[in-house]
Parts: sequence; structure tokens; C-alpha cells
Amino acid sequence: MTVRNLAPVVVALGLVLACASPQSPELDAARATYDRAVRGGLSPDASVDLYEARKLIDAGQAALDDGEDLAVVGSIAYQAGKRVEIAEFKADTKATRARAEELVAKRSAYRLEARALEARRASERAAEAERMAREAERLADRAHMEAEQAHLAQLAAADRAAKAEASALAMQERLTELETRQSERGLVLTLGGVLFALNSADLKPEAQERIDRIAGFLIAAPDREALIEGYTDDTGAASYNLDLSGRRAESVRQALIRAGVAPKRLVAGGFGSANPIAPNSDEAGRSRNRRVEVIILDPGVRASQAAR
Repeated sequence: MTVRNLAPVVVALGLVLACASPQSPELDAARATYDRAVRGGLSPDASVDLYEARKLIDAGQAALDDGEDLAVVGSIAYQAGKRVEIAEFKADTKATRARAEELVAKRSAYRLEARALEARRASERAAEAERMAREAERLADRAHMEAEQAHLAQLAAADRAAKAEASALAMQERLTELETRQSERGLVLTLGGVLFALNSADLKPEAQERIDRIAGFLIAAPDREALIEGYTDDTGAASYNLDLSGRRAESVRQALIRAGVAPKRLVAGGFGSANPIAPNSDEAGRSRNRRVEVIILDPGVRASQAAR
């Protein structure tokens, strides 16, 4: 291509370059910062600084389009960028303050809730303490009442024991008026043969007083039982004497039962002429041998086990 042919091309390229818009990196950077702030949620209508930044960017673009010096345009762009930064800083500060206020509000709410919870727990503890105090008072009253009842029961038992002892002593004193002796099995009361008719097992009326004394003692001493043993002298047939002594012992047993002594506390048996207490060589001795002995056993000894 000749120089003459290049001339139109050069002229056309100059025209293109003359028509192209001028560029400012500072203004582009300010615009990018502005767009980023808007995308981040800032609004020019709500932020004076962002609004001013927009105006500065527009002014910088107008200056650039009018062919203003790029240094002037750069200065305007710098101011616009600072305005955007100020707007972002204020927005961040406001958001931080809002978050702080929210945290303070939440902390206050938590504190109020904690105080309310502690108050409820304190109220529950107070109610439980009051309930336990009432229960303790009730138990104390009950224990006091039971102690009083136990004391009254002890007094009553002591009174009954004293009365029983006095009654037993009185009955024992009455028994001493009978013919008595102490043996290894217990107290032996002897009812002589004069209480029965000759060859009879029927008690004479005068025997009732002695029967009543023995029955009264046994009733007053419920922990004692008795053996009733009948004996005869050695005259007559042994089988007859054994039968007669048994019937006489049973007569005394039935008389004691009628006087109020429980049957299970009495065991009767006949032994004929065994175990004489006097010689059978004369009438006086034989009279003593014709007898019924009531053995009042020691406390706790069962008559059914002590019988011969």
C-alpha cells in the first residue's frame, strides 16, 4: 500500500479515537464500590452519604465526558469512594449497635427469666419446707399422744398388776388358813376326809368355803394351774380305794370349775392308799390319809405335764 493509500486509514482511525469515551480507573473503582454497597443492602434513599456518593460519581462522569482533566475526575472519584466507605461504616456501626442492643435485651430477658425461675424455686422450697414443718409437727403431736397413751397404759398395767398382786396376796393369806405345805411341785393344800361322807365322793356343804378360797386364788393368778390328787387309807380293797380316791379328786375338780376356774387348768387323779402322810395303824392316822390334795403349780408350769 502506498503512502497515499494509507492517508484515509489514518484519518479514519483518528476520528474513531476522537469519538471514543475517555476512561478514568478511579471513577470506575468508585462506581464498583458504590454498586457493591447497593448490592450489600444499602439504599441511596436511606443513606445521605451513599446519595452524595452517587451524585459525585455522576459529576465525575460528566466531567470526564466534558473532557475535564483526569486528575480532577480522579479527585471527584476519590471523594465518591470515601462517601461510600463512610456510608458502609455507618451502616456497619448501626448494625453492630442493633446487634448489641439485641444482645443486651436478650441478656435482660434471660436475667428476668432467671430471677423469675429462682423466685418460683424459692417459693416451691418454701412451700416444701412449710409442708415438712407441718408434717413434723403432726408426727411430733402423734408421738406425744402415743407417749401419753403408752404412759397411761403403763400406769394402768402397773395398777392392774398391783391389784392382782394384792388380790393374790390376800387369797394366799386366806389359803394359809387351810392346811398347806410347800413342795418341789408347788403349794400343796390338803382337804381332809371329813369333807366327804363315809365311802362317798360327794362333797359336804361345809367344803364349799375351802373350795371358794382355792378357786379365788386360781382366778387371781391366771398363770398358775393345779393338780388334784385323791388318797385313802389302806383299809378295804386296793381297787376300791383307787376308784374312790379318783372320784373324790374329780368331785373337787368339778367344784372348782363351778366356782369359775377354767377346766383346762385342772387335772385330777386318784392314787388310793399310796403316799400316806401318817401311819395307818390307828384311826387318827387313817383319817389324815383320807384326803384330797390340791397342788397349785409354780407359774408357767402346765398341769397336764406335771401330772403323775
